Formats: sequence, C-alpha cells, structure tokens
Amino acid sequence: MRFFKLLCLAVALVPLSAQEGFTLGDPIGMKIAELQKAKDWANLADYIEAMVPAQRGKYIISWMESLNRTNRWERLLAVCDASIPQMEAKTGPKLGLPRLLRAQALTQLQRHGEARLAHAENGQLGFPDGHENACAEARADSDWNALAMHAEALAVLKPGLGLSLQGEALCKLQKFSQAEPILEKAILLPGATAMAWADLACCLVERQAYPEAIGAATQGLVLEAKNMEALYNRGRAHFGLKQYKEGRADLAAALATGQADPTLARNIQNNIVLADQYLAHQEKKAQTPVRKPPRK
Repeated sequence: MRFFKLLCLAVALVPLSAQEGFTLGDPIGMKIAELQKAKDWANLADYIEAMVPAQRGKYIISWMESLNRTNRWERLLAVCDASIPQMEAKTGPKLGLPRLLRAQALTQLQRHGEARLAHAENGQLGFPDGHENACAEARADSDWNALAMHAEALAVLKPGLGLSLQGEALCKLQKFSQAEPILEKAILLPGATAMAWADLACCLVERQAYPEAIGAATQGLVLEAKNMEALYNRGRAHFGLKQYKEGRADLAAALATGQADPTLARNIQNNIVLADQYLAHQEKKAQTPVRKPPRK
C-alpha cells in the first residue's frame, strides 16, 4: 500500500497554515512553523503534547502530522478518534487528514480488520486509494470474503486490479467456477496482476485443463518471475500431465521463494519427494538391461 502517497494527499487536502491560522502575532504558531520548517517532528510532537488541551486543539493538524512523522501510532490513533467527531459534528463524515491518518495508524498497528473498514470508508468518501488499501488489509488478514467485497468496489475504479483481486478471493474460497470467468476478464485489462494469471491457472488445474493451466501460469511468470502461486500451479499442471521432471522443477522453485505458508510448504516438499522417487525409479528402469529370452 502507498502510505507516502496517502500522506502527501492528506497534507494537500488540509494546508496547515490555512487550517490553523498561523499569524505573526502568534508566538506558539511561529514556533510550530519553525519546527516544521526544520522537520524536527519529534520536538514538535513533544512541544504540542506539553500544551493544555485547549491549546492542543488549536494546532491539532500540526500535532497529527508530527505524530505521524514520528511513528507514534497509538497516540495518533487516539488523537484522530477524539478529533473526528468534533470536526464532523456539523458536516457529517468527510474526507480529511484525521480519517486518512487514522486508517494509516491502524494499518501500522496491524489492526487489519479495523484498518480495512477505515480504508474502505475513506474510499467511499472519495479517497482514490481507499478501496485498494482495504483490499490489502483483507489480504493481510486472510479475510477472503472481505477481499471479494472490497475488490468489487475497487473494480469500478480500477477494473483490471479489482477483478484480479476478486478472482483471487474466490479462488481462496475454492469457488473456482465463479473465479474463472472473472479472471478471464481481468487478464485482458490494464492493471491485471501476475496473481490473476496464477489463479486462473489454479482454476484450470482444478478442472484438469492442464495444458491451458501451464500457459496461464507461464504468463503470470512473465509478469513476476518468482510468483510462488504461478510456479506452484504450473508444477501441479505438469504433474497432471505426468511431466514429473518439469513439475518437480516448478515446485522446487516455488518452495525457494519462501512465500509458501507452512502447510503448503510441507505439501510441496512431499510432492518433490514423490517426484524424486518416481524419477529415480524411471532412471533405474531405463538403465536395467533387457534380458533376451533363451533360444530354444
């Protein structure tokens, strides 16, 4: 997810000088502006933290920015949670720095479920990356139903990426017949991911369309040479065609990426062992001389 882009947009939405009204007659504001210019975010955060609550409220945007810049996520979350109801009391929910930074803080704290909902709400309020960030949180939490839902919303703005992620979610839910037509649409669009090809390969393996699965997985590997899912599914397809040497090579490459979870890694290792046993047997069989029957 693109947090630097998020922060830049957030600051652009709420210019500090306009929001907080710094003037030459405001020594506190001048001090804050001086610390901002020096990018001394830690001292700025401490300076505002030491104020009484009424003063802090006047410089809330600068305070949030300094907390964000110094990665003080728990405190930033608390400040955002306290300020959003006050800032939106008359307007209702609106896109602004507090909501954007609240979502970012939740992400950094790895509170994926809450972060997902916060990013999705920002997307509904008009933040371009909100639905994409929500998808990333759903993936991080392995919440495939949520990923399918947010990907559908993302597909309105970014069809290739949204359909890719929707297909991925359906594959993870083992709804292969539903995933396949969505993935077939995704791969034709800009923004389609290597995972879309890898997941399409998975769908094709499930219905034993092995040559087509090899082709789809190979396309995914063109986009991302070390995509574990593409390597794994191409290996499965080779096994389906009894091409154990090629399948073993793909499975070994998939394992070498280090991206497989423990259960899948064990499955891959077991299949590599079986392939080795089969290939060793075939080699031994090929080297065994054929005995001619005795002459009568």
